[in-house]
Amino acid sequence: GPRLLGAGHVLLRSLVSMVSSGTELLVYRGQLDASDQPLDASIPGMDAAPPAYPMEYGYSLVATVAAVGAQVPLSLVGQTVFAFAPHASEGIVDAGCVQRIPPDLASSPADAAFLPAAETAISIAHDAHPRLGETAAVFGAGVIGLFTASALIAAGATVSVFDPRADRLRVALALGARRAAPPSEAAAAAFDVTVECSGNPAALQAAVDATADGGRVVVASWYGSKPVCLELGTRFHRSHMHLIASQVSHIPAAHGYTWTKHRRFGAAWQLIRRVRPARTIPLRTVPLEGAAAAYAALDAGEAIACHLTYDDAGGE
Repeated sequence: GPRLLGAGHVLLRSLVSMVSSGTELLVYRGQLDASDQPLDASIPGMDAAPPAYPMEYGYSLVATVAAVGAQVPLSLVGQTVFAFAPHASEGIVDAGCVQRIPPDLASSPADAAFLPAAETAISIAHDAHPRLGETAAVFGAGVIGLFTASALIAAGATVSVFDPRADRLRVALALGARRAAPPSEAAAAAFDVTVECSGNPAALQAAVDATADGGRVVVASWYGSKPVCLELGTRFHRSHMHLIASQVSHIPAAHGYTWTKHRRFGAAWQLIRRVRPARTIPLRTVPLEGAAAAYAALDAGEAIACHLTYDDAGGE
C-alpha cells in the first residue's frame, strides 16, 4: 500500500550522492577520536553524541521528491533537491532539511552534490579573510582544497596550491592557481595566509613554516585520532601568526551578524557555478553496489571525488 508520511516530511528518490573524502574517510578508517562531540551538530541524524559504529553516513544527497506529508507544499513533488542525508536509494527526511537546487543547476545533479564541499570552502575562505592582493597557499588539492583555492582566487588573493599528486596540481592550475607544486617546494615564510585541508598532520607543519610573520594559518582538516606533532621553535614563537580552527557546521560569532546559513548556501551555489566541479574535477562515478570500491579508491588516493548513483546507469 502507499507509504504514509508524517507531517512535515518528504520521501526522496535518490539520483546521486557524494562520498566525503574527509570526514567519511575518518569513519571508514576507524580514525574518529574519542570525543563527546557529535559528527555534526547541525545535521539531524548526525547530532547524537558520541558517534558510534555501526552508523548510517553520508550527507551529500541529490534526489527527486516523490511524495510529501502534510504541511509541505505539493509543489515540491517532482522537484530536484539537495538533502544532508545518508547514502541510500530512498529516504524520508524532514522537509526543513531539503534545499531546492537553483534552476540553472537542477539539470546537473553531479554538480549539485558538491554543495557541502562548496559551503565548506566558503567557510574556510571567510576564516582566512583574504585581502585583495594577498598571497595564499592551500595545502591539499582534494575536493575541499580545490574549492577553497577557487574561493580565495575569487576574493582577490594570489593562490599557490601544494599537493604531492601531479594530477591534482593540474586541476588547481586549471582553476586559476598561480602556482601548483609539491609541498616540499613551498617557500618559507612567504604567504600572508595558508590553509591546511589535506587531512595529513604533516602538512600542518608545512603550512606553519610557509606562513609569514603576522600571517594566518587556517586549520580546516579534521585529524581525528591521528597524532599531530609540530615544531614550534624560536621562529614560530616570535612570528605573531594566528592559528585558526575552521569548521563549517555553524556560522562563527565574528560573522554572525551579517551571515546566515541560508546566505552561505547561496554563496556556495555561486562557487559551484564558478568551478563546475563535475567537469573540472576528475570524478569517479559508481552505482551504490560499488560503494566499497569507491571508498577504497579514495582511501588509496586514487580518486579525488567519488559519486554513488542510484539507477542502472552507474559506471565510470
